[in-house]
Amino acid sequence: MSNEKVITMRSSAKSDDALIAAIRQEMDESGLSQTRLAAQIGKSSSALSQYFNGTYPSAKGREEIATLLAQWLDARHEKRRSLSEIPEVPGYTETPSGKRIQAALSYAQMFGDSAVVYGLPGVGKTCTAQEYQRSAPNVWIATMSPATATVAAALEEVCDAVGLRDTLHGAARMKRAIARRIRGTQGLLIIDEAQHLSTRALEELRTLNDATGVGLAYMGSEKVHVRLTGGSRSDDTAQLFSRQGKWVGIQKTTAKDIAALVAAWHIDDSRVMDAAQEIGSRPGGLRGLTKALRLASMFAAGEGGAMQREHLVQAWRDLQGGEA
Repeated sequence: MSNEKVITMRSSAKSDDALIAAIRQEMDESGLSQTRLAAQIGKSSSALSQYFNGTYPSAKGREEIATLLAQWLDARHEKRRSLSEIPEVPGYTETPSGKRIQAALSYAQMFGDSAVVYGLPGVGKTCTAQEYQRSAPNVWIATMSPATATVAAALEEVCDAVGLRDTLHGAARMKRAIARRIRGTQGLLIIDEAQHLSTRALEELRTLNDATGVGLAYMGSEKVHVRLTGGSRSDDTAQLFSRQGKWVGIQKTTAKDIAALVAAWHIDDSRVMDAAQEIGSRPGGLRGLTKALRLASMFAAGEGGAMQREHLVQAWRDLQGGEA
């Protein structure tokens, strides 16, 4: 073996040692397991172990793993640097619309009745429900989707929400287990994204309110309102409609909602406020505005100054794929 090749191998070993030390430090600081690291770089855990132990059989394979690990480490550092530049994002912001939603949830829980909160996406329904859950005891949120449209699938989602982790088979059995779990708690069961449920599933969940006296709240889009009222209120929906105690419809994000959100970001520039009002009144409402404010704050931080109207407008354009 030539002296040049020996020197190259020693240099490579030293480079590997330094990289391994940096990787292990990152793993320790972030609590990341070797198995998860292997998955993130697309290699097996055994291959990673061989690299760490210096027993990987192929020089080419060792170099490939070293490259993947270096790229992974660089990406972690870059992400940490970018996050450090972002000002602290406000937590939940109470808005006038949010107060209406919270009042409906509180009513349903206090009186063991039902409530329906419906309206456009992005007006704060879900985040308000989550905030209510943090502040009140015995509140469960079951989030529906197209996959949970049927009675059995919806009940399965509720089982998970109320902490019934054991596998239960059959809608009737799941319903009895849920009733036993929540009866006597003076709690509130929130069914979020309820527009995905069939009329039968909506009716089945309503009977939990009858059987337990626990409050029930349906939350979702305008389709929830249509589904529960049934337009002409057919026999299938008449009982559902008549059983709902309180209705809250939020058809748009209001100027006061937007002002409250912008104030939470400690922004008092009138030009930024005007841009925020324009963005917040578009489809997506407060959700879209929050994303734009978050990105705009990063733009401003990168320039070392306060957020300007141009930052917010550019952030919105970027989020919309470059369109105004």
